[in-house]
Amino acid sequence: MARERKGKRNRRGLGLILGLVVLLGSIGGLMVYRSGILSTAHGAGEIISKTEPYTYETGTQQVFAALKGGVAVVNTTGLQVLDKSGVMVCRSIVSMTTPAVASGGKRAVAYDVGGTVLRVGDTKGNVTLLDQDEKIISVSVNEAGYLAVVTEETGYKGRVTVYNGDLEPVYRWHSGSNYVLSACVSPDCRTMVALTLEETGSGAHVFSLAGEEEYAGYSAPGTLLFDCGFLGNDRLCAVHDGGLVFFSTSGADGGSWSFGGQYLTGYSFDGDGFATVLLSQYQTGSAGTAATVGYGGNVTGQLSMQEAAQGVSVRDKQVMIQYGESLALYSQSLEETDRVMGGQGAKGAVLTDKNKGYLLYSGYCEPVTF
Repeated sequence: MARERKGKRNRRGLGLILGLVVLLGSIGGLMVYRSGILSTAHGAGEIISKTEPYTYETGTQQVFAALKGGVAVVNTTGLQVLDKSGVMVCRSIVSMTTPAVASGGKRAVAYDVGGTVLRVGDTKGNVTLLDQDEKIISVSVNEAGYLAVVTEETGYKGRVTVYNGDLEPVYRWHSGSNYVLSACVSPDCRTMVALTLEETGSGAHVFSLAGEEEYAGYSAPGTLLFDCGFLGNDRLCAVHDGGLVFFSTSGADGGSWSFGGQYLTGYSFDGDGFATVLLSQYQTGSAGTAATVGYGGNVTGQLSMQEAAQGVSVRDKQVMIQYGESLALYSQSLEETDRVMGGQGAKGAVLTDKNKGYLLYSGYCEPVTF
């Protein structure tokens, strides 16, 4: 039985909702919607006909995610997962308007932002349907495969549902006072943190998955925190359009780090104890700065990029940055360790294992070894 915690109900103005949609649309396409669970069906993938290795079905609005030993491809027609040999092992065909993907370990979650579709696939070929009965805001997955699903909820400002490694719902929190934007589960699978929009800025609410009451909180007045991630079992980093903030699961302020007026173009919480950000001098995307930042705002690496970065993928203590004509691999200190030329026209790139990744195109991918 999932534990449930309900907050007090409270009405908010239409202007606040519209302002949130406009503001969040400029940084990540997040929206505020309602929640629920419709069905769960294991092993519900499509029958996969034999295809050429490293190929997948094309589609519009493609997004990609790194898995340990594989890659997930999501578009408006569904989810596909390739294993480390490039073989398509998982496929779920479903229509989505605004496809998004989250991943952790060997598990990928495809979901429709503002819709109700949610499909989970892994590199073993398993597919699970967790479609919701109300609209989805965001989803995160930790390395152990725990999901934190943020949805709308009738009569409340949102709901967070935590699914365990067996994809069973084990915890629910209903927010009655503030809109929920995102949530995440700690690496040890004991704690859930939810980010909300508060009257004066943002707030983080900390829950033990073994209890019912919120046991700590963190407030960021005048700041819209739109995503967060764990940098350890008790340390977190949250991101806003002007910088990073750090706090602990006890609610203690852990410091901050400013983007210095530059524009955020990419970020990752997948580093081993650090966050990675890509910054641009101009909104249109130009040469800028990459940085790795540890808890408390301690900069562990900084790089002045001579060309615009197309994306970043991080695993453990390695950082891979995609440029227009190359992929570069860096250490946590952002010292370049290797570079692979090519990749013109690639839609994305992911780092899947140590010194290994993929360049991703519309209908195929190329394995990369550094």
